Amino acid sequence: MAVQKVFWQKRGRTRQVRQTNPYLHSLLKLYEFVKRRATTKFAALIYARLKKSKTTRAPLSLSRLVKNLTTKANTGKIGVIVGTVTNDVRQVAVPKGLTVACLRATQAARKRIHAAGGKVLTLEELIQQRPTGSNTFLLRGPASHRYVLKQRGARGVPNAHFRPKLGNRGNRAGPRKEKFA
Repeated sequence: MAVQKVFWQKRGRTRQVRQTNPYLHSLLKLYEFVKRRATTKFAALIYARLKKSKTTRAPLSLSRLVKNLTTKANTGKIGVIVGTVTNDVRQVAVPKGLTVACLRATQAARKRIHAAGGKVLTLEELIQQRPTGSNTFLLRGPASHRYVLKQRGARGVPNAHFRPKLGNRGNRAGPRKEKFA
């Protein structure tokens, strides 16, 4: 009789969200529930984005939101952002009837959208209205625009766009020596 070897699969641990925000935890439970029961990948996408860190949930400006939702293909759709919608003073006019579902919106952005006759929905309201994600447009803020990422690169290399790290070094280098002339 042959002996059968069992090769166990390595299972990666599921990443736990370390934030203490109770609203975020309730949203995670809600979208995990819908993800198991829905036939589309919409809830799974939002669930995956909700689990990401705050730096990868980058904010999206109102001007970029308007730019993406006023195209011919996306008129009348609900813009879905798993992150913050911020105001942009460069955007002069907000189009009428703009509907946005986001994790958070700044007061100025919310005020401008409501003044134009639009709506700002929470992600809970979105899943109640459109559980399959039909007639929605999923957007993401630019995560590469953080100041930290501009400090990467090598000095002297062409097109590296290196920015030096300026800041207080403290007393790590030792006390400065005074030079008297």
